[in-house]
Amino acid sequence: MKARSRSSCVRFFAGTTLALCAGIANAWAALGLPAASIAQDGVVLQSPQARAFAAQVQTANGAGTGSGYSTQFVQDGSIAVAEYVNAATDQVFAVRWSGPSMPDLQQLLNSTNFLALRQAQLASRQARPVGGAVDITLADLVYRAYGHMGDFRGYAYQPSGAPQGFDPAVLAR
Repeated sequence: MKARSRSSCVRFFAGTTLALCAGIANAWAALGLPAASIAQDGVVLQSPQARAFAAQVQTANGAGTGSGYSTQFVQDGSIAVAEYVNAATDQVFAVRWSGPSMPDLQQLLNSTNFLALRQAQLASRQARPVGGAVDITLADLVYRAYGHMGDFRGYAYQPSGAPQGFDPAVLAR
């Protein structure tokens, strides 16, 4: 029996993980979609962890007056998601998540961004050790995910969709 190389194992697990994430049907708005799509999500934050996440995000956002965006929260199972909506365009320009597992990135980022991210992830895995935070910056997508089994966090945003003066550091707080 042939031994597999480390890079082929990494590609196998990365592909499997992405395929599983793509196959789970969640109901979140995606980057670049109208804010009305969030209403379809309609799940109230119920768990104490999700409510704590919402409070943390609201604190990081500050009072929100004059910020040019609003933040709406949805929950799928035990994953809490904050969706940032540009007030001028009424489009989702950023998402932030926290939970015991990764969210469905294809649904959350939209298919186009997801495919670009997937290609960048596969390329970056060859250049960095397995594990740790993932930071990927593409032409119009910034993605950061970190955590460990049972506690995953991250965010993604489209700089072109953000309101003028938006500070991306808000997403990392």
